[in-house]
Amino acid sequence: MNHLHHWYLVEAEYMRVLGKPAKAMNYYNLAIEWANKNAFIHEEALAYELVSRFHIAQKQQRFASYDLIQAHYLYTKWGAHGKAMQLLNSYSKQFPKLLSYNHHVDNSSGSGHNSVRKTSPSGRNSSSQLDLQTIIKSSQLIAGEVVFEELIKTFSTFIIENSGAQRFILLTVEGKTFTRAFESRVVQDDIVTKSFDNQYVVENSVNVPSSLLYFVQRTHQSVNLANANIDHQFANDQYFMTENVQSVFCAPILLQGKLTGIIYLENKLLSGVFTSERIELIHLLSLQAAISIENSILYSNLEEKVVDRTHQLEQANKDLTMLATTDSLTQLANRHLFNERMILELNRAKRKQSPLSVLLCDIDHFKKYNDNYGHIEGDDCLQKVAQAFKTLFSRATDLAARYGGEEFAVILPEVEAEEARILGDKLCQCIQALDIPHQHNAEFGVVTISVGCYSIIPSVEESNNVQIKSLLLKVDEALYQAKESGRNQVVLWQPETIEKYEQHWTKF
Repeated sequence: MNHLHHWYLVEAEYMRVLGKPAKAMNYYNLAIEWANKNAFIHEEALAYELVSRFHIAQKQQRFASYDLIQAHYLYTKWGAHGKAMQLLNSYSKQFPKLLSYNHHVDNSSGSGHNSVRKTSPSGRNSSSQLDLQTIIKSSQLIAGEVVFEELIKTFSTFIIENSGAQRFILLTVEGKTFTRAFESRVVQDDIVTKSFDNQYVVENSVNVPSSLLYFVQRTHQSVNLANANIDHQFANDQYFMTENVQSVFCAPILLQGKLTGIIYLENKLLSGVFTSERIELIHLLSLQAAISIENSILYSNLEEKVVDRTHQLEQANKDLTMLATTDSLTQLANRHLFNERMILELNRAKRKQSPLSVLLCDIDHFKKYNDNYGHIEGDDCLQKVAQAFKTLFSRATDLAARYGGEEFAVILPEVEAEEARILGDKLCQCIQALDIPHQHNAEFGVVTISVGCYSIIPSVEESNNVQIKSLLLKVDEALYQAKESGRNQVVLWQPETIEKYEQHWTKF
């Protein structure tokens, strides 16, 4: 848990020096996976940086660009802004995408509360948040294409760029027959798309794993192989026996229960590429692609179907928005949505000159909880705490969010300071009443939570950025006073209270 990712990373570098690229890539991938799994965000960033250098040496620019973006994002999220800037200075000319991603990361991870924190991020879970604007833009491009070949090119390009696949195949289906095949491959850092007739897929095909494709066609079930070289039910397929394929994902494209196509993705360099988040994204975009494929084929009869198709597209967009604004573990709002709502509610409070309150909460001694009970129990604890937030803050205008790791935040529009403090007390009582054992929270013996509280009536003259930064700083001070005062309590930020707190620490 603490050192396996270190071992994998050293082994990857060792294999690189020995000139064994396939083995090196496998160990790099394992190092990244285990650093992410056990929340060592800085070492996950280091692994991405090292594997990007490896890809540059191998002249695999597309993979290097992706890994540098991940390294930059994780270094920024960890708070190593100097290191993130060094990556920009070193690689932005060679990889221009770094500049556009830098702007997104700065807005979502490098400002506000994180910039004033003075604590170590160890023990916090890192997660790759999907870029909402990129997803929606791409889904709109797919939905807007009516020329069939252009639709396939747009769809395959986005899937390859965001799933980690090197090869993409789309097979269209009518009844039990494969009718057309479209293939996109990464060739010298470009994506090349070709179309084929139905003879592309036959029994014992050397082009594709036929047994896998026919299984998906027959069962309508998705198949995800983390390593196609390891024995599985399709191991005797001629394609897998002759081709050194690592990661494989194959899924049906269903529209109203009808099979309209099959997509097949593969990566020959890395195992375990197709993670649950990437698969969810593939499914969501496949639904939109299925709708657009049918629309392009039946374009002459589009008017009759437009109402039904529009409803499905709207629902798919809602699902995409939910995916990009919701924390996958707790199902609360994520940090991105919290930041957006802060601006919205601050503007509303300015117009109405009404109070706006914020709670910032931290599970007491959560790192010790994870170290003692393990990450599975830690995730279960976070989910139970999140459910308490959902129950207590149930107004339509309230927003409870997972702020990062074991921290949670609540936006309470039109709630004055004293009422917010009372709600903070109720929250402390609710979490303690969950009775989750925590032997390292010695005074209480169960999981508890500390809460900082701050309330303002926004100034019309001051800018939003200044007021939000001040608000987050003060609620953070209140939270740390609650923790230093014995935990399992709420502290309302007040000038005289914080002054005593600061005097105490100066004396100390």
